[in-house]
Amino acid sequence: MNIAERTQSKTRKGIDAMDGTQQLTGHFHIPLVILSLIVGTFASYAALYLLSRYRAGRVRNRLVFLLSSSFVVGAGIWSMHFIGMLAYHLDTTVTYDLGLLTFSFLFGVFCAMLSFWFIHAKRRRKAAQYLSSGCMAAAITGMHYLAMEAMAADASMSYDPLLFTASIAVAMTMSFIVFRVLFHSENDGKQRYTVYASVLLGLSITLTHYTGMKAIRWHAHPQLVSGDGPQYGISHGIIALIIGSFVSLILLTLVIAAMQDERYTRKLQESEQRYRQLVELAPIAIAIHHIGVIRFVNPACVSILGARTAEDIVGKNILDFVHPDCHSFVKSRWHSMMETGAPAQWMEERIRQLSGETIEVEIMGIPIVRDGERLIQIFFRDITDRKRAEQLMHRLAFHDPLTGLPNRRLFIARLSEALAEPSSEAADVAVMFIDLDGFKQVNDTLGHDAGDAVLQIVAQRLEDSAGKDGMAARLAGDEFTFMLKEATEDTVTRAAETILHALSMPIDLNGELVALTPSIGISFRAHDSADAEARIKQADAAMYRAKSKGKNNYQFYS
Repeated sequence: MNIAERTQSKTRKGIDAMDGTQQLTGHFHIPLVILSLIVGTFASYAALYLLSRYRAGRVRNRLVFLLSSSFVVGAGIWSMHFIGMLAYHLDTTVTYDLGLLTFSFLFGVFCAMLSFWFIHAKRRRKAAQYLSSGCMAAAITGMHYLAMEAMAADASMSYDPLLFTASIAVAMTMSFIVFRVLFHSENDGKQRYTVYASVLLGLSITLTHYTGMKAIRWHAHPQLVSGDGPQYGISHGIIALIIGSFVSLILLTLVIAAMQDERYTRKLQESEQRYRQLVELAPIAIAIHHIGVIRFVNPACVSILGARTAEDIVGKNILDFVHPDCHSFVKSRWHSMMETGAPAQWMEERIRQLSGETIEVEIMGIPIVRDGERLIQIFFRDITDRKRAEQLMHRLAFHDPLTGLPNRRLFIARLSEALAEPSSEAADVAVMFIDLDGFKQVNDTLGHDAGDAVLQIVAQRLEDSAGKDGMAARLAGDEFTFMLKEATEDTVTRAAETILHALSMPIDLNGELVALTPSIGISFRAHDSADAEARIKQADAAMYRAKSKGKNNYQFYS
């Protein structure tokens, strides 16, 4: 026989509750009913507020927040229930069983704790929502009906099955809605959703209670003897004292939490102030953007981008300052950071200032969350001067400072790369060693400045002769080398004749003609797996053979 069908008598035994009874009608005191709703809603907000600290708190504090929020909501349900009972006037004496009353409170606290734990512990959101809702409905209905079981009166009671079922349905439906709102609050991060959930939970507790009270049918018996009540009964006065204590504890809990929040807020403000000062004074440029729209820039960023004030930059799309060649790569880095949450490592990029000038920067980014919004914070520094210095150092290391041609180091590196590439039977890498005949007389008669000018003109003529497949270099003094990739015997011969013709043409030095001739040695079709140095030596040997044959000619190494 279920709870809705059976009849309960708390103060007599052996009497049929439906024989010779008179039905009693209870009346509600409306101001206390309203007070019960306020207490239920207030306790719900206090509990959900403490619950919001559960996820934000450190690991060692989370258990405290979980237990305190569970206790507060349990105390709120219990207090609301008994304020409602104080508001209910029945023409008979009512006391309560202390043991069952205590159990009803502990049961509510335990179910509430399970409900709150499922919110944050379950990975599957849908399952967590149903479990949390079910546990909260169990806390509300369980505490109500267990507390009703604790009542002892000179009357018996029974439950209307329809209203009894309706009270449980109300608790389950409202609890489900409450946790739907809470899940949305967790995603959105807005405080107003906690207020909405508190009002809904307070309504759930109140509606469940008064629907359950409406389901009760009281029956008075003239045979009942009030002395048969429970051994440890407590009166309405003690209940009122307990309610006052619970409400005081809830208020004390909120005061303590508010004090902690004040301390936390003060520390947070101090931390934000230190961070803002650090950002404002940082020599590195810092900017924050949301999907490209710039929200914040520091003074260093304003300076690097060539702006006068931050207002000239904030609100613009960051791609307006990124070189078009880097747009696709920059966008892919945004998506990667937003998807993985991992920072983007330092890399070099080109950006454009407001004036349109392009500069080189070194940049990195990290995803951040600010006021519940996902943003990207970037750090960058101008490395234009450094890049110019690096390019200058590279040029000095690998190019001849007088002629601008590659030097011996770079020529050997490029020749080694070319020799490492597979070649066909018909084509090979050709290496020429070129020495200027009569250059010493130019230096002796016209001076070294004239000699330098002659070398520069010779270098230019060699570069013009190289085309896209050749490479000219200056080794030292009046010695030059020339490399031709994918060469055949015909192309090597044509290139050698072109160089002979170009370098044999007179050079005009301020009206004075200087005539030079080249001697060229060629290393070609070297099947002995010679490396770059060996190929240069072979060409050098062939060049001396050309000199011995009267100069102004070319000879192949044999």
